[in-house]
Amino acid sequence: MGSCAEKGSEEIHKLLKRTLKERGLAKLKVRACTSSCLDVCWNGPSVSVQPDGYFYGPVTLEDIPEIVDAFEKGERVERLVLAGNDFIDPKMLARQKKRDQAGV
Repeated sequence: MGSCAEKGSEEIHKLLKRTLKERGLAKLKVRACTSSCLDVCWNGPSVSVQPDGYFYGPVTLEDIPEIVDAFEKGERVERLVLAGNDFIDPKMLARQKKRDQAGV
């Protein structure tokens, strides 16, 4: 899994902040803040969009322009929106499947 920092989260955050500022969104519409771990390592780096209540992930530098475009339009980048099952560790799901198949 690894940390999101190892996957480029710090650079992603910097680019997101810079792009929001360049487009005039940073002061009044969108704020890009860092956070501690969001506990979705397998789908990180992730972005929590609040108060709208959804997450993007895994996010890359190449996704930032599309994300900011969506913020400008009041839309979401659906291909990046994490679904409910995306928050469950896939290794845990695999272990549970094996137990279920073994009848444990």
